[in-house]
Amino acid sequence: MRTWTPKTELQEILHKTYKTKEEACLRLGVTQPTLRKLFVEEEHLTYGQLKTISKDSKVSLIKIIRLI
Repeated sequence: MRTWTPKTELQEILHKTYKTKEEACLRLGVTQPTLRKLFVEEEHLTYGQLKTISKDSKVSLIKIIRLI
């Protein structure tokens, strides 16, 4: 994920939280192609994935949901 430039606040949180694509895929339970699709279409993130991002990033779930 280091060669990728975040374009939204949620992408910025993901970029800071997960050091590699592999780590993000493992924590969110998706493949790399699905991860790329989720970066483009953030509204497709599941509630469980949002909770994981919230827990890992230490950003409130409500704030993360508002970013979508």
